[in-house]
Parts: sequence; C-alpha cells; structure tokens
Amino acid sequence: MYYGYPQQEEAYQVPNQYLFGSELMVMPITSPQIEELELGCVTGWLPEGTYFDFFSGLRYQGDRMIRMFRPLDRIPVLAKAGAILVLADGQAVQNGVQNPEALEIRVFAGADGQFDLYEDDGESFSYQEGDCCITQIRFQWNQGHACALTLQPGQTEAAYLPVNRSYHFRFVGFDNRVAPVVKINGRTVSSKNQYLDSEYAWDIQLLSVSQKLPVEILFDGKISLPCNHVLAWQEKILNHAHIQYELKDKIYQLLVSGKSMSAVYSTLYAMQLSNDLIAALMEPTEI
Repeated sequence: MYYGYPQQEEAYQVPNQYLFGSELMVMPITSPQIEELELGCVTGWLPEGTYFDFFSGLRYQGDRMIRMFRPLDRIPVLAKAGAILVLADGQAVQNGVQNPEALEIRVFAGADGQFDLYEDDGESFSYQEGDCCITQIRFQWNQGHACALTLQPGQTEAAYLPVNRSYHFRFVGFDNRVAPVVKINGRTVSSKNQYLDSEYAWDIQLLSVSQKLPVEILFDGKISLPCNHVLAWQEKILNHAHIQYELKDKIYQLLVSGKSMSAVYSTLYAMQLSNDLIAALMEPTEI
C-alpha cells in the first residue's frame, strides 16, 4: 500500500494489504478463524474515497481503518468507485492465447472511470510495429442525474480478433429505479437485463455483437448509490454466532428497533458483548 500512498502513515500499518492492478485492493486474512463467529478477520485501511466489495457489492466509505470479517471461502477484495474491470467470461475461459469471444465487464458506481483493453495476437512481435487493438471503455457518473458507459472498439482489421463478441456487463452500486438502455452503433436494441438486489447491481447480457461496433449503455434518470442491506448482513452474523439464543434475540430486537446506528453501537457495547461480535455487526455501517 505504501507504494501507492507513500505519504500516508496508515499505508505502513497494513503490511499484508496490497493494490492489485489499477482497480482493486486486497486484504488477505492470515489469522485463525474466530470461533465465536465462524469468520476470519483482518484489520485494513481504506484510503479516502468510496469502495465496493467485489463479491457482495457492499459499499464502504474510506479514509479510515476498518476490521473486515469473511467466511473461509472469501477475503476482502475491494474496487474503488469508478473502477472498470474487464474479464474473460467465466464460461469461456480456456488455455491458450486467443482473445476471448465473451467478455465480462464490471463497472463500479460513484465516480467517472476509464479502461483501455489492449489485444494483440499473443504470439509474435508484430505489436512492436503497432499491430494491436485498443478498445476504449469510458464511464461517466453523475450523482442524481443520468450516467453512461461507452465501449469503442479500435479500428483494426485483424485475424486475432473474434468476428463477434458477447458482453456480460455488471453495474455494481446502482439502485433499481432507472433501467438501462442499450445502444449498438447508435441504435437502441433489446438486451437481457436483470437487477440483482442482493448485489446492488444491474446485470446486462448482449449476445454475438459485431466486434467492430460501439456499444453504449445509458441510465437516463436520477441515479444514486443504494444503501447497504445492513440488517441482512447482521442477521447472517447472528445466525452463525456461538452465543445463547436469548442473547441473539435481544440483539436482533435492538437491530430492528429503528434506533440510530450510533445508539445501536453504544447499546451493544453496554451489553458487554465481545469486541469481535460488535465489530462484525457494525462492519457495513458508517460507524
């Protein structure tokens, strides 16, 4: 972290945490699982800004130290607001150097973003003579207004590029009030759209699109960041916690009481619960 933030003291306090490329931040969990919670835990640092859990879509505000709790099959992997991740579609991954016919593109709300996808034949040195293709992906975020993603393929005729390409877009950190509009080469087309409430994301699939044609996805309305499903997270923590059922019920009644998060936090602290349990319950809040 101190390579990316050499002037920040906190960057030197998280030796296992690291930046993964330009878009992701990873916090490995290297300590034993907490028996009371059946969860692993890591203390990490969030630089200033907004971040999203890559797997769940939970949103975190930065400029603070934070304890994060995860089951055995996950660690915290965070994408910054405005991040664009281009992945080979999971069902299409094969060994070899061929450029994929199916791409998964994840876009994270909250800020403008850009990404240039570079492709060449993967075998020769012809790229040194400019034989390559760069697809420009641009995302414009306007809090409370419309936002758009544009994908502009490079003007390259090359045998190493697929003739047609399928796109699987996932827009993370979006509410469901405004449905997306998809355009290919300037013309509105139908697409398979689905809102994934548990991941705070729009899922959009385009099948067999000419690789040469630009794609635009518009959210033409008042877009805003959704609130975390805090209670759903807290219910999972309580379900796995090794504490008495009467105490679980007492905690749950407090969580659904409608009190402010600061009041909930102080009450949990006064109940003399373990620091691990309190921190896990409050992780997705702004406390």
